[in-house]
Amino acid sequence: MSTLLSAPTPVTGITVDTETAGSSRALTEEIAALTRSAYTRSDPLPGLPQPDGALETAGQVAHDLAAHQQLWVARDHDGHAVAALRITARPASWEVRRVAVLPAWRGRGVTRHLLDTVQQVAAEQHIDTLHLDAVVERCLPDLYAHLGFTHRRVFRAGDKPLTEWHMERRPGPDRAPAAAAIAGLYLCWFTAQGQLLAFLQHAPDGAAAVAAARPHLPATARLAGLDVLPGTGLHHADDLLRHLPAQAAPGMPCALGQARTEVAFHLLPRSFEPRLLSLTRHAPGRERPLPQPTPTENE
Repeated sequence: MSTLLSAPTPVTGITVDTETAGSSRALTEEIAALTRSAYTRSDPLPGLPQPDGALETAGQVAHDLAAHQQLWVARDHDGHAVAALRITARPASWEVRRVAVLPAWRGRGVTRHLLDTVQQVAAEQHIDTLHLDAVVERCLPDLYAHLGFTHRRVFRAGDKPLTEWHMERRPGPDRAPAAAAIAGLYLCWFTAQGQLLAFLQHAPDGAAAVAAARPHLPATARLAGLDVLPGTGLHHADDLLRHLPAQAAPGMPCALGQARTEVAFHLLPRSFEPRLLSLTRHAPGRERPLPQPTPTENE
C-alpha cells in the first residue's frame, strides 16, 4: 500500500511516498536493488567491513515492513525509485535507518528532501526528533551533520570493529545540545603533502588536542580524523605507539610516509586497539583546515 506525501519539487523533481506491509514483491525487489547499489563500494576509505546494506534482499525489506517499519521512497518523474529510507516510529522519536540513494542521484538534494518530508510528517504527528546511528570510519557523521543532525553520543559498534555516533535532528533552532567533551589520550590524524601524520596528546577534548598539534605541523596540514582512549593519560601511550613507527612519541607529529588509504591503523583503528573511539573521519579531499591561532596566541 502506498501513500503519496509530496508533489514534485523544482530542486530534485521527485515525489515521496510511503509503503507499508503488504507491498508487492516487485517493490521489495526494487528497494533491495536500490539499497545494494547505494551501499556497494560506498565507503570513501577502503578496507572496512562490508556494509550490511550491500547485502540487502527483498526478503529483508519485506521483513522490515512486516515488523511495522515505514518505507519511504523518493521517485523520479518516471516513477523509478531513486532513494529510500526506513523509519521505526516510536512515541517520542522516529529512528531513521537504511538511507539509500542511487549513485547517479547523489549530490542533488534528494536525501535532504526525503528527510525534510519525513520530519514534516513526524511533526504533524507531534514527533519532533529524528535519530540515527552513523559510522565514523565510513565518514558518515559529516554527511548527517550537513543534513542538520547533531552528535549526541559515541559508542563502539557491537558487531564490527567500528565506532558510531548516535545523532539527532530537530526542526528549528532549539536543537539538542551536542555531546559532552571527552577527556583522554587523543590520536590526531593529519594530512600534509600527500602523506599521513599522527600526533598523540592527552587533552580534555579534541579541539584542545588539535590546538596542541598545530604549532608542530606544516602550514599545509589538514585534519583527517580523531581517535581517543577515553579517561586515559600518557601512561597508556605505549598502547597506541606500538602501532606507529618506532620514532613516534607523545607531543610530536610522526610522519608515516604513506597516504591515508595505505595506513591500516588509520582506516580501522579498533581492529588494532578495541578500546579506541573514532570521533571523526573526514573523507579524502574533504580534510578540514586547521583553526587559525587567536591574536592572544600570536602575542
